[in-house]
Order: sequence, then structure tokens, then C-alpha cells
Amino acid sequence: HQGPPSPDGFDPTQTTRLGFTQDAHFGAEHRLCRRADFLRVRRLGIRFQTEHFVIYLAKLSGQPAPRLGLAVSRRIGKAVVRSRIKRRLRESFRCSLKSALEPTIAMVAIAREGAGELRTPQVTAELKPALTRMLSRLDAAAWRKA
Repeated sequence: HQGPPSPDGFDPTQTTRLGFTQDAHFGAEHRLCRRADFLRVRRLGIRFQTEHFVIYLAKLSGQPAPRLGLAVSRRIGKAVVRSRIKRRLRESFRCSLKSALEPTIAMVAIAREGAGELRTPQVTAELKPALTRMLSRLDAAAWRKA
């Protein structure tokens, strides 16, 4: 650890985990990593565009939990900005979006110009209504196919 010790004697990395529940984490089972998975979501899913993001949503069988894939182009900014966008998207997914999705849902979020200036609550406020609309469209599309 760098810097002076905490005045109350607590380790900062441990204090951030107070109140941690298993449902509140963002582990490997929640990530889309392979290119084939990204392409499958784009091919099978539905698309929605917000001011700062393009979102794809698809139902994929055999998943233990809802999954998130992120794509942030170099056109958006330097590495620091791209990493900040990804952290905020993951946090938004972990805290509020994941609970609205069933385990078979996979989501891909592509950042657009201006996404680097958004804070986490703004990201959530932009994505939550879009996700609600997309879920109703996805259910309607599944109902039509059946």
C-alpha cells in the first residue's frame, strides 16, 4: 500500500467491501470476452441507440448469469478515458441494470462520442429506460417467433 495509513486503522480495501453480498459482484460469469460472443449478440439480438451508447440485447441459452460486453473505440479518447467509461458501465450494470435482466440475457454496450464526460449515475439514467424498452421489444420478438 502506498501513502500514509488510515487514521482509523482500517484497511481501505477492506472497508469498501463492508456490506458486500454475492449478488453485488461483477465476476467472470458476468463478462462477455470472446469475439464470437459479441458477434452472436449483435447477430441474434436487437439494437437500440441512445445519445452516448449503442446497445445490443440478446437471449443466449446456457448462461449462468446476465452478461455484459463492452466496446470503446480509440476515437472516444485516450486509454484513461476509455478505461473510465468501461468502469462506469460495469458499475452501472453491477448496481442497477443486472437486477433487471434474466440470466439468459447478454448485453453489449458500445460507447459513442461524449460518453467520457458522463458520471455513473448519468450512465445508469441513460441506460435504464433504454433497457426497459429493449426488454419489452425482446419479449415481443420472442413471442412472435414462438
